[in-house]
Amino acid sequence: MIAYRQVPGAAEWIINQAEINMDHTRAMEKAAADVQRMDASLHRILPFLLVLVLIVASVVLGLFANPWVGGVSFFSTLASVVIVYLKGNSPPQA
Repeated sequence: MIAYRQVPGAAEWIINQAEINMDHTRAMEKAAADVQRMDASLHRILPFLLVLVLIVASVVLGLFANPWVGGVSFFSTLASVVIVYLKGNSPPQA
């Protein structure tokens, strides 16, 4: 401590650097929170869009190509959604 007192402005410099580091840490934590929020939003939106596209493709297949293929793909899409929903809401196994 005595050595810091002998150098003029050393204590102020250390405090200034700590404040700069604190500001940087806050900015990084805010950026991380923003990225997590965007990631959570994408994890909701993208699966919904994927299911929507698969359902539309199933209907198009059923109407214009083969009703059996359209029906099978439609019900397999719905079954996949139900299975994922039920597995995601089940309690964790010990």
